[in-house]
Amino acid sequence: MPKFIDITGKKFNDLIVIRRISPKYWLCLCICGKEKISRIDSLNNSITKDCGCKRRINMLNRIFDKKHKKLDCGCWQWKGVCTSSGHGQIGSKGAHRFSYERYKGNIPEGIYVCHHCDNPGCVNPDHLFLGTPLDNMQDMIKKGRDRKAKGETSGTHKLKEKDIKNIRKLSKEGKNYKEISEIFGIHRSTVGQIVRNERWKHLD
Repeated sequence: MPKFIDITGKKFNDLIVIRRISPKYWLCLCICGKEKISRIDSLNNSITKDCGCKRRINMLNRIFDKKHKKLDCGCWQWKGVCTSSGHGQIGSKGAHRFSYERYKGNIPEGIYVCHHCDNPGCVNPDHLFLGTPLDNMQDMIKKGRDRKAKGETSGTHKLKEKDIKNIRKLSKEGKNYKEISEIFGIHRSTVGQIVRNERWKHLD
């Protein structure tokens, strides 16, 4: 019978062994903070190097690179799923927060990622800065976003009123959301919201 070797506390790549689960399996803690159960031989042979976080991050990086478009104004406009506030969504977090972490570093707990450009769909790290909830509120008031601006008076608009009318006209003529989204460079869900009068309600 092989001699038992206690590897508690030993580091294997990005995993630190916490305790033994069974003769072959050990509970480990990844440097990202998540736990992972791994076989002892997988640890010794570097088959298991982390909890899978690096694979997830690499996948999200590939998605991020494909889902934004660099505009002439300098913004990196998110083309993927967006929240009702216009912020991009990637995985379980905001695309702007993902961008900040990717290019600038960690975000302290309770801190917001704000936009210099006042465009919630922008993920350009050079347009992002950290702020407290109070900072974010003061920035909103300073830029007039507390007054519920509409259409072209909104600091976050990308389309003109004539574009909205053309989008609704094209939809009535039989163009589908995908075709329209490609014409105007916006997401299909945004086209649907415009056609259904969920956005730009003040325009007939």
